[in-house]
Amino acid sequence: MKEKDSIIEKKNSKIQSTRLDRQQREYDLQENKQQLDIRDRKINVLNRKIENLEEQIRDKSNQIALTRAKLSAVTTTASSVTVQPQSSITTNTLVSNLETTIAEKERLIEKLREQKHTSDVEHQEDIEQLKKTLQETRFKLEQKEKDYYEGQVHRRTLQSLFFISLSFFFLF
Repeated sequence: MKEKDSIIEKKNSKIQSTRLDRQQREYDLQENKQQLDIRDRKINVLNRKIENLEEQIRDKSNQIALTRAKLSAVTTTASSVTVQPQSSITTNTLVSNLETTIAEKERLIEKLREQKHTSDVEHQEDIEQLKKTLQETRFKLEQKEKDYYEGQVHRRTLQSLFFISLSFFFLF
């Protein structure tokens, strides 16, 4: 009788430990899923930053193209019109100012391109790291799910044994 009671207690404790393991695995699964969601959001934010930088570069390129067109129009107008000596100084000053503005815009575009390149490199590194972490997390998740299902099978086996031993106990 005592042996049967001790067997039942052992099986009950195994069932309890299996339940605790199952709960821990479920918690780990939930935590891993949350980490995946966070990483996905980070990737989306980085993609939006890159898109914004590309849009800024396009805008600055358009501004430079417009400024060059204005400069060429002014230069063409200045060369086709016979100008008095005083006007020539004003035209030269205007052309010089436009050239300075174009040079500043070109420096700004180059700076934005460098920022975009740096951002792209950082983004790519972040993406690679996140992909690696995601892969590791997926592997852990698959392992946890496998362990969870194995625990379920083990728990069912223990329950079956428990019921068999319990029915055996009542037979004698």
